[in-house]
Amino acid sequence: TAALSEENQLFVWGSNSSNQLGFPQKSVIPSPQQLHLPDNEIPVDVKFGLKFIAILTKSRKLFITGNLRSFLKSPHSNFSLITHNSIEWLHTNDISQFACGQTHISFIRSDAHVIEGIGDNKFGQCARIESCEKIIELKCGWTHVAYLTESKRLYLYGRNNYGQLGNGNRAETNEPHCCSTFPVEDFSLGAEHG
Repeated sequence: TAALSEENQLFVWGSNSSNQLGFPQKSVIPSPQQLHLPDNEIPVDVKFGLKFIAILTKSRKLFITGNLRSFLKSPHSNFSLITHNSIEWLHTNDISQFACGQTHISFIRSDAHVIEGIGDNKFGQCARIESCEKIIELKCGWTHVAYLTESKRLYLYGRNNYGQLGNGNRAETNEPHCCSTFPVEDFSLGAEHG
């Protein structure tokens, strides 16, 4: 669990078996503990995947820690590896929004027209997606991704074994499919549904 205070202080608690709470002891943290980021960066958004945490800062840096195995195998050159609190963290700059899947992260840089991904890409969920329109919202399920454009069109891509992409079949794809024939105001993704 994570909580971000009005003063932008980040508190975490729960299982830390993979250092996903940002502390070196691999044990349960039973009560909220304040997590300080590298270089005293100020957190503004926090999300979890299966065994990792991702934190966006006021200066638009994205920090990731926890089980980094899938991320370290991912061929993404814009991430650097650092040590903080005696554990490894990945970080990159110029991020405007991000979403976490089971073992991947999708993110948008400041231009708001390109989605990139890092982590497990078994189902095309880390594909680089270029949108003609500005992307206003981005969310992930375990292994699929959805985004909403300025014109309120909803696109999905990634794993589709349960029809979670809404395209009428069960084949995964790294090509976004527009599943809305009407304007979409809001959406949500679950593990393998939407």
